[in-house]
Amino acid sequence: MIRFDEIKYERPDYEALKVKLKQTVDIIEKSSDLDEIEAAVLEFNREREHCETMGGIVQIRSYLDGTNETYAKELMEIAPASMSFDVTPLFDAIAKSPYKEKFEEKYGTFLLEFQKKKAMLYTAGEEFVAEEQNAITELHQFVSEMKFEFDGEMISESRLAIFRQDDDEEVRMRATYADKKAYVDNGKAIGDYYRRIVKARNKIARANGFDNYLDYVNVSKARLSYGEKELQQFCDNVRKYIVPIIVQNNEVIRKRFGLEVLNGMNAGRCFPDGPAKPLVDTKALIEKGQEMFDDLDPEFGDIYRRMNENHYFDIDLSDTKVTGIGFTADIVEQKIPYIFGNYLKTASTLTTFLHECGHAMQVNTCLNKFDIIELHAPVQDIVEVPSKTMELFSHAYAEKFFGKDAEKYIIGHTTDFLSEIGTYCMAHELETYLYNNEDADMQEWIEKFNELSNIYSPGIEPTFLDLHKQGADFFGNANLFSFPRYVISYSLCSLTSTFIAAEFEKDKAKGVEFFKRIAGIGGNMDYATALASVGLKPGYDEEVIKESAEYLKKQLNLG
Repeated sequence: MIRFDEIKYERPDYEALKVKLKQTVDIIEKSSDLDEIEAAVLEFNREREHCETMGGIVQIRSYLDGTNETYAKELMEIAPASMSFDVTPLFDAIAKSPYKEKFEEKYGTFLLEFQKKKAMLYTAGEEFVAEEQNAITELHQFVSEMKFEFDGEMISESRLAIFRQDDDEEVRMRATYADKKAYVDNGKAIGDYYRRIVKARNKIARANGFDNYLDYVNVSKARLSYGEKELQQFCDNVRKYIVPIIVQNNEVIRKRFGLEVLNGMNAGRCFPDGPAKPLVDTKALIEKGQEMFDDLDPEFGDIYRRMNENHYFDIDLSDTKVTGIGFTADIVEQKIPYIFGNYLKTASTLTTFLHECGHAMQVNTCLNKFDIIELHAPVQDIVEVPSKTMELFSHAYAEKFFGKDAEKYIIGHTTDFLSEIGTYCMAHELETYLYNNEDADMQEWIEKFNELSNIYSPGIEPTFLDLHKQGADFFGNANLFSFPRYVISYSLCSLTSTFIAAEFEKDKAKGVEFFKRIAGIGGNMDYATALASVGLKPGYDEEVIKESAEYLKKQLNLG
């Protein structure tokens, strides 16, 4: 393995890779020698791995030094080529060739099936895709240019956000009012963008032979053996088993603060004296992380050690580093992941690092198991299971990082975990309503949003109720329209992760073994099939949610 800082960058040649793809497809279509075909496919994949590795290197280095104009320019040059590179012809050719049987014996049937179904999504409706993208772009531009009246001055939302985090509650209140008032004042324009997006997406679905956009987009998310019925079943069970815990926990928080009611101003805060404070600086965090992963499993400890010793993570602060982001990247040629982050000696940034370590364990496993890039990552509804599971595994090691604040960390983290599950189920149910009621009155859209918010955020009164009723919170959530049928994945992953963590608490070795099996799945199965293959039920199964709920209650010390 080459140390990360010693990897030599060279610009990836995507035009040459296109030529190589065509040559590979020609061999697949013309040759009857299965060994020759397989060798050609693997050779193409190795050249593609080199391009993707170089792309990852330049992205990471541009983030490590945001002032480096050379890497910034290079990233802008190569990113479009990488994102638009289409390998569909390769899988089409394999699916029609005698090599298909051998390919599926080695990699399973899911990959070719998924590629075939994805192709069905783009047979027609290009003009409607353009409508959708134009509406999204215009919406985000409109929102980014909005001005907010605060203390007699018109300011940007980013400046207003500073006042919304002020230590003075009166300042926070005025800033929150300014935010909500501006979204109500601009609600007509924002609502028009929302409706354009919904209508365009329904047109895309119908143009490609689907009755409904939701069924269409579920195919794009690789939900082949389950769909709308199971996802609604999941939300129903979250309401049944998870929401009551949120109610109970919010009541504990209300009493802890001595408040008459919780509202949007104090929601998300667990303790009057602030969240748990880590004891560790960056150096100690890395050292304690090594202790944690050594204790979890020798294989995990070895992966972490190799990454650390060869500079495959960087979580230090610097004056030139891009902040506010953490991610795990595949360094494919080196068969190892890279973690980028910013540790601020806060509970949330410590959690982010451990979250990314969960991704890293999965990435390392699949990079060394599969020789096709499409199999390195699992499908969307599994991809966050390793990361969310590692967050929960960290509860057993909280004292290493937080000392006497360990219990405080566990309660705060679990509270956030619950909130995320509920928020994303709310978004999912809202999408169900919107795409089935595209012509409903805008006030009906607002009322459905408010109704679902009340269900999934119980015990929290809206701040400035009159503005809330006029759509302040609905119009202020434009990101709901950016990633349809995406965020429900986080809730599904969280419930599966919680189930694994509950098993870990009962039997550490069994919990770790479930994690390792999940980490080795890759992209060769859909969510439900993959979980069944490792002896787990899907997150929408009632028994999974019921057992997970008991674990979450225990983490919060709720009776």
